[in-house]
Amino acid sequence: MKLERSKAEDALEYASWMWENREANHVQMESLRDAVVYKIDGILHLPVKVAVMTGSLAPNPQVTGKKRLLALRRAFTDLRKIYPHSEIVFLTTGDSTLDAAARYFGFEELPFKVYRMRPDGQSAAAKKYREKIVAEVAVQHDA
Repeated sequence: MKLERSKAEDALEYASWMWENREANHVQMESLRDAVVYKIDGILHLPVKVAVMTGSLAPNPQVTGKKRLLALRRAFTDLRKIYPHSEIVFLTTGDSTLDAAARYFGFEELPFKVYRMRPDGQSAAAKKYREKIVAEVAVQHDA
C-alpha cells in the first residue's frame, strides 16, 4: 500500500466514495475547498487541508471586555491573512468567555471529537509496529 497524490481521473471514484460515506464522515463541501487529495489506490481517498490550530490563549488578566475582544478579532483577522486558505480551529472546554467571542466572530462549533497524533511516536501502534515500519522504510529507501 502506498499513499500517493490523487489524479484528476480519480475524482469520480472519490466523489462516489465520499457520498456513500456521508453519514459517517459528515462531509461539508466548503471544508473540502482547497484540500489536497491523497489516496491509497482502491482503498482510501484522503482530503488533506492545513488547519491553523491555536494553542491555549494567554490573555493579560488585567485586560477585559471590548479591548480583549478587539485583540482576539485582530489576531484572527491577521491569521487569516497569514494562512489564507486554512481553517482556524481552537480548543475550549465549552464554558468560557472565549466560546461567546468565537460565536460572535463567526466560528462554528463542530459536532466532532478531535484526535491528535503527536509527533513523538508514542502511540500504541508506533510502539507495537516500530521495527516493522523501520524495515519497510529501509526497503523503500533502497528500492
